[in-house]
Amino acid sequence: MRKHIETIALAALIGGCGVPSTPEQPIKPQTNTSVYEHKKTVEEKIKKNYEKILENYENLRSTKKRLQEIKFTTAQGEETDGLKMVVGILNKGYDPTGDSDALKKLTNDYLPGEDPKNTYMLRVAHALWVESQNLVPWSLKDYSSEQVEQMLHVPVRDEKGEIRIDVRPTMPLKDKQGHDYSEEWGFLEKETEYKAYPLAHKLIAHDQKTTLYNMIRWLKSNVFHAYTNQDGTSWDWDHYADGRQPDPLKQTLLNGKAQWLPANLERYFEERISGCHEPVLVLANMARSLNIPVMNINVEGHGITYLPTEDRFVHGDHLSNHPMVPTDLVPLTRAGIAGIKDEPMLFEEQKRLVLARFNNDITATNIIMSSEMNRKQNSLEVHTNVNGLPSDEVTAAIQKELPQYGLIANNNTYRLQATSLYPIRTLEELKKPDSNIW
Repeated sequence: MRKHIETIALAALIGGCGVPSTPEQPIKPQTNTSVYEHKKTVEEKIKKNYEKILENYENLRSTKKRLQEIKFTTAQGEETDGLKMVVGILNKGYDPTGDSDALKKLTNDYLPGEDPKNTYMLRVAHALWVESQNLVPWSLKDYSSEQVEQMLHVPVRDEKGEIRIDVRPTMPLKDKQGHDYSEEWGFLEKETEYKAYPLAHKLIAHDQKTTLYNMIRWLKSNVFHAYTNQDGTSWDWDHYADGRQPDPLKQTLLNGKAQWLPANLERYFEERISGCHEPVLVLANMARSLNIPVMNINVEGHGITYLPTEDRFVHGDHLSNHPMVPTDLVPLTRAGIAGIKDEPMLFEEQKRLVLARFNNDITATNIIMSSEMNRKQNSLEVHTNVNGLPSDEVTAAIQKELPQYGLIANNNTYRLQATSLYPIRTLEELKKPDSNIW
């Protein structure tokens, strides 16, 4: 068991990161070099390459320093630090596309527990792994220092149990304590980022913006807000209270009622039940897994993901409600996010944007803003709650957003109707290389 012998401040948990877009080529074996010697030489070169990555970029030198300031004493009494841990876990075969059990054992051997320092080190290791292998068509070195800090940022609680905030975008709101916002303290374990990578990788496009929009579209067509119907049908948070919740103390209170949270990413994908906090936590971790800067924040009690490269905000309720809304209208401006503090105005900017998109067509806007997703046993279905048929143009736009549901205009019910139920698949099923995620 490793024991921390030095507590670091939050500043040591936040760092810039940038790596070369093209990693060095492996050393070719010489005719008189044994296979073992060649393998050892290649491994040493990779190790030196990771350290060179941290050293060669000015915005990474502080990250390297911070890693070196994280001190450990191993069970064998040896002194080590965060940099050695990060390089060690990479050299031992860190690969989110490989065997998940082996990867979890590797990360827990090097970084046991849920200490924020361990989450930070794993986040740095993953960022280096992605960039060093050219897995995305953008580079960490292109970000500002603030954007990199937002991506690697890990929130920690101080001695009073309050969350420290050192990195923040300029926000238009003030909470009751006078802060611009409070840090989102998520339920997801430190492994969430690499668990999300195989699915997120399938959503990569030619640029970051399109990739982010792919993630948003996937989430809003695959998760739904917790609900209880008048007939008693319920898909509420208590579905997560099934014995797999690791710590009952992680329950939160919602209107005086215990609100269970999914124990891990796997449980969330099994159930898909959401509020406003769960989907934006997943969105942020999917983005981080592809080295896209994001930051989770909490505005007036609402879960938000901030997208620094777009200067837009994604509110979780806009992912778990109204699945027919066009994807590019989901990210909100600063003015729009300010409106969520007033519950009746929660979707006002989105409604205004939908109305403008479809030439002030009130019928189309009401249909789209009334759309809901429900669960039917182990499948999902989409429906609208108002009568009316949109124009062919609007219908085509909605069908493009949700092709998996086979939406058609039903002239008998005078509503858009889904002709298909969409089966819920587990995270493990979605991760398979040949799995069609749409």
